[in-house]
Amino acid sequence: MSDLRELYQQLIIDHSKKPRNFVKLEKGKNKDETQVLFERFHALVTGDGTGDPSDLGKLAVFSGVREFPVRVKCATLPWHTMRAALEGRGETISTE
Repeated sequence: MSDLRELYQQLIIDHSKKPRNFVKLEKGKNKDETQVLFERFHALVTGDGTGDPSDLGKLAVFSGVREFPVRVKCATLPWHTMRAALEGRGETISTE
């Protein structure tokens, strides 16, 4: 588990030094598929023990977030934002 924690830290530091991914994404999934993906990701970072992290591909690296409960909200905020955008809600997004 310490290897996973170290990998998580390395990814966060790397991204803070070299931000990327400022491009328009291809809409490759429909609303239902994104909802299922969100639920699987949320289960991964909250550590409820369901599912196989390897099923999430590159997102599996976020499994280390569950060891830092204060960071769960940080990791899930983009997902909440995406869901609000797909639902057409123009409100401020919160993880509360």
